[in-house]
Amino acid sequence: ISKRVLCCLLLAFYTWSVVLRYPNISGPHDADGFALNSTTFTITTLGYNPWILSPLSHIGMYPFSSPFGTHMWFSALNQLTGIEFETITLFQSIFFAFLGINLMFMLGKEFSGKDIIALASLVVFSTTFYFYNYTFWSISPRGPFMAFMPLLLFLLTRYHNSRGDYRIVGLIFASYFLLITTHRMVVFIIPCIILPLIFLYLANRFYRSFYGKA
Repeated sequence: ISKRVLCCLLLAFYTWSVVLRYPNISGPHDADGFALNSTTFTITTLGYNPWILSPLSHIGMYPFSSPFGTHMWFSALNQLTGIEFETITLFQSIFFAFLGINLMFMLGKEFSGKDIIALASLVVFSTTFYFYNYTFWSISPRGPFMAFMPLLLFLLTRYHNSRGDYRIVGLIFASYFLLITTHRMVVFIIPCIILPLIFLYLANRFYRSFYGKA
């Protein structure tokens, strides 16, 4: 695919993503979003987070806490801009949708090296029900989590393709910390992604050490 065709396809898909997220309802939806909106309003009103009782509270690993990254982000935007929560939620949902789309395209390109595979992965990812639902005028932490998840996978793939460039390790830990402060679904990353990758790496090293010279 030529660069001109690729840019036109991406532009068309970005436009279609905005059209899909046109606000045809009266306000934000999703039960998690309403709970987060209430918590964010309390943080903004008090000027601090009353649920931070321990450093572990920031990542939801302390009683009466949850990962507060999304709460603090929306509260900071409200205090800095003075825009009401409904409007911030609308534009931030579109922002996270575009962020997830671009990161998935980068992941597909890094994984396959082909533009057509990157475009296909972008289309499949961005049109899934859950990604669309949580990036359509919703403040739920699931939206940012799904948007940031391709970043971690992209960095892991880049680290593998670079033959162990240790400069990427810091970015991998930073992206993992970002996910920790977003949603508790991060607990599935180590058993479902990190450990299988380590197992495949060790299996590959074992195979090469015994059969590589044959």
